Amino acid sequence: MKKEFIKVSSILEILNNGGEILFISVNRETPTNSSNVKGKMNSLKAYGVASPLILIPASFAKDEGLVLVDWKLSVVTDEERIKKAFVILDGNNRYKAYLAIKEEKAKAASNVKEYDEGKGLDDIPCIIQENKPEMGVLDTLIEMNTTSVTWKGGDYATTAAKLNPDNEVLQFINEMSSKKMSISTISLILCFGKDLKPITLANMVKTGKLEGDYDLERAKRIINTFISAGFEQKIINKRYLIEFVQKKADKLDEVLKAFSELTKDEVTYISENLGKSADVFEAVKEKMLG
Repeated sequence: MKKEFIKVSSILEILNNGGEILFISVNRETPTNSSNVKGKMNSLKAYGVASPLILIPASFAKDEGLVLVDWKLSVVTDEERIKKAFVILDGNNRYKAYLAIKEEKAKAASNVKEYDEGKGLDDIPCIIQENKPEMGVLDTLIEMNTTSVTWKGGDYATTAAKLNPDNEVLQFINEMSSKKMSISTISLILCFGKDLKPITLANMVKTGKLEGDYDLERAKRIINTFISAGFEQKIINKRYLIEFVQKKADKLDEVLKAFSELTKDEVTYISENLGKSADVFEAVKEKMLG
């Protein structure tokens, strides 16, 4: 059995020793105004730190060829800086919430205003794993976030796309996900089925292979038709449009032509009545009949 070496530390101890916390660039980038970070901020203020951050030396990630970035997402390549730094395996949003609170406190102080940072926020405890993860840094990161269910489909889409910038299917998936389309809807558009799932993307990150049958050109054609017809992105993101097209898969040219011929009023009617009326697509059916 491999012996694990761990050390108990804290953010302030690391900073006081000239170190810092860096991020693996292919890890999900969570803006500080996202619901995840805002929720963590509220939790930290109310209850303090419930669990420590899990860290490893940043050099482990660098040795695997992973790009490191700082809090402002600037790439870090300085060897001496990396030697003293650590990356987070678990607790990314907790740490970002901690920094966001500190930033809000500093802004309040500069404006001579009071700011309640809540309980236990002077420091955050950390557990540092001092030997390299047996399965590798990236796979360990994915595994921890898969088993703890802290990542969502969009997080895997972002990571997979970053790792494979030349893979057009992954770039399409990430683009749709960034527009708040669910992975299940993206799956319907790309493969007319359920081949694409969060676990599919997680496995892609681990193995480099995307399993499933995808038709990118058809997917782009469908999306472009919906957009050209005048449907808003929030309507396209719903399953109703693609499910209707999928049912007419044997007449794809006709159904897409019918969508492209919809009037503004017909698009508005469909958008406002999705899921409410059984004949919401009557205008499309009529145009298909000529």
